[in-house]
Amino acid sequence: MGKRSEKLTDKERRNHMKEKQGKDQNRLKLRGILLLSLVWLSVLFSGKNPEKVMAAEPSVLETNVTEAAEGNFMIGVPGIFYSTEENEMLDRMNEVRKEAYNEKLEYPKGSGKHLGVDYPYVSLKWSNKCERIARIRAAEVSLLAGHVRPCGGIAQLSLEGFSQNGEVIAWDDTVLNGIWNKENPNDPGSWYSEKKYYIDPADTTHVTGHYTAMIDPDNTYVGISAFQGSSAFGYLNSWKIITGEFSPKESLDETFVGLQGEYIQKVEVKAGYVSMKIVGNNALDIDEGTLFETNITVNTTNGYGSNNCRMYSPVKWTSSNEDVLVIDEATGIATGKAEGRVKITATAVSGGVEVSDTLDVVVLPAGIAIEKLIAPEPITVNTGTKPELPKSVTALLTNGATAEVAVSWEEPVADFYKKNSYLYYQDTSFDVMGTFQEFTVAQKVNVIAQIERFDLETDTVTVESGQKPVYPKAKQVCLTNGMAYKDSTINWTDHEEYKKREGGTFEIEGVFPFNTTKKAKLTLIVNPATVTSAVIGRTTIVTATGKEPEYPKATVTWSNGDVEETEISWDQTEDFKEGYKRSAGTSYTITGSCGGKHFTVTVLVKTEEEAGQDIKDGQEGGNGSGDGNGSDSGTGRQDPGNDIEQNTGNPRRNRTDIDADAKPVGTSITKLKAGRKAFTVKWEKASGEINGYQIQYSTKKNFKSGVKKVTVKKAAITSKKIKAKAGRRYYVRIRTYRIVNGKYLYSDWSKGKKIKV
Repeated sequence: MGKRSEKLTDKERRNHMKEKQGKDQNRLKLRGILLLSLVWLSVLFSGKNPEKVMAAEPSVLETNVTEAAEGNFMIGVPGIFYSTEENEMLDRMNEVRKEAYNEKLEYPKGSGKHLGVDYPYVSLKWSNKCERIARIRAAEVSLLAGHVRPCGGIAQLSLEGFSQNGEVIAWDDTVLNGIWNKENPNDPGSWYSEKKYYIDPADTTHVTGHYTAMIDPDNTYVGISAFQGSSAFGYLNSWKIITGEFSPKESLDETFVGLQGEYIQKVEVKAGYVSMKIVGNNALDIDEGTLFETNITVNTTNGYGSNNCRMYSPVKWTSSNEDVLVIDEATGIATGKAEGRVKITATAVSGGVEVSDTLDVVVLPAGIAIEKLIAPEPITVNTGTKPELPKSVTALLTNGATAEVAVSWEEPVADFYKKNSYLYYQDTSFDVMGTFQEFTVAQKVNVIAQIERFDLETDTVTVESGQKPVYPKAKQVCLTNGMAYKDSTINWTDHEEYKKREGGTFEIEGVFPFNTTKKAKLTLIVNPATVTSAVIGRTTIVTATGKEPEYPKATVTWSNGDVEETEISWDQTEDFKEGYKRSAGTSYTITGSCGGKHFTVTVLVKTEEEAGQDIKDGQEGGNGSGDGNGSDSGTGRQDPGNDIEQNTGNPRRNRTDIDADAKPVGTSITKLKAGRKAFTVKWEKASGEINGYQIQYSTKKNFKSGVKKVTVKKAAITSKKIKAKAGRRYYVRIRTYRIVNGKYLYSDWSKGKKIKV
């Protein structure tokens, strides 16, 4: 399609489009564009779309100038003009005026002169030019409220060499009420409501200019118009804007127009108030033609404006890839050339100010249509963060292929991402709807309520080694969505630091019950553990003469629950060093200490044969047996808890003989942790004399079927990883065992615990 360098108005573009249709009818093969006069959106014919016919556009009313000044654009504001009978408006205004003269109100206020005395009564007459100026100003006020024009300057304007002398504005439901609401004289929307301030001599603060204009004896002519714009800003689309223009001149044209109905009123607007959006068919077939136009939004400094205006200043059109789509730079008439995506741009410039918009257009193969839009992946944002919506989504075509298309997203997202999380203290989600032609798609947005700040009950916890800490709550948690929660629990990280015998200072992290990455932290101080008991297995041992004995070890229990076999520090006496060298049949004692406890042990010196037999019979061993206790006194006194019969004729009889069938001390499971096709069992180390542990696990709570067992053969081990089947729930229990003379003795089973792999 050829290009034209000159810039055209929308009206000229439409005429050009209609002229071009006749020339290109054969080439487009009934896919051409039929553009009717005053139709601002194209009428499309194509093999895949039904015929679309838009209603005729309202008539366009000129403003007081034919071209916009440098730095301004000529904009068309759509809306509805309202009027009532000329006599009704004049009668109501003259009724107000006559009342002021009859009451001989002072005019001007504070001048000492009075209406009806110093000024004879003169009725207001209708002015054709004042009415036409009022019509323009009503549309302008819908964009910029007040007695200033959206093109700059004061409200006074020149129309065919005539200018009004004064202006009044009202917002009300009817034209007559805007002048004087007789049912509600204090209606703040009416000009008459200012009378009470005008007649109060002490009032110097309230505005009374609207009432003053109606009673001003210099004003002889008036024209009134009312306009309701299609604004999406403020409250202007629900109230009529009523403007009155006054003149003191004589012999004016009194023709009453009384314009009513839908119109587009041209107005001149500063370029800085204007933004542009391209409208038109953004999915074309190859060789299909269409007309793109601009939809203008005017947003002025006081928050008023309109979002459905027309552009009557020249617009230049360009295509990012003319191999895919060509567009006439003056008219906006475009034709698809090849399959693909392209961007078209519309630009208007005035006084160095540029407004533009870009639209993504997809050109499809001939005869192929869009079947549906595919929903994009969800977006996750923190509360208060506006989601960044994708510029395009994937469309599924009727031939099974896909194409990327640009969608228009709905705008009211702010309330959701800022306020909706008030309803949910963790998070929320909502859908933002997008459209492409007649297709819709939902973009899911997940909103997370992040933590802004929190206050802990304490930031330091001190415990003794082995004492499980009681961690604090959060006194208050404040979220970024404005919510606050008191006494909030915190899930503190599972840890074993408090069990460490040596103690120490540790940093502990906690997770809040909110969907947040922010963590709580505190300092955990663990005091070192102390020895609570130390015992030895026997207080009498046997050795062969000349052979240094195997000395017993102490079983030491710490305040944190640790139990371990520990070497005794023996006193280096002469008996300890040389006693075993004595002759058979003698004995001596040795003393030592461990963990703050003191021990006395009797050593029986025998022949090698006798000593060997005693050891074989279990009377004496390397680490001893039984549970003889150390003494705190350091005197070497035999502890009453020992079961050794030291004054009988049977020195062989010791605790091993007495408690050979006694059950060992049991243990309990402290933690079960699931892993990949396995689970790990942790348990308390048994405090008594044992040889190991036996673990049972089953899919049945009563352990009566499907039972498997694992044996741990070292007493010092406190954890075991066990292979299992994924997805199964298991019940687990544990017991200890010891071996006495080749016989296994078991403790009672611990309480069972369950875990799912």
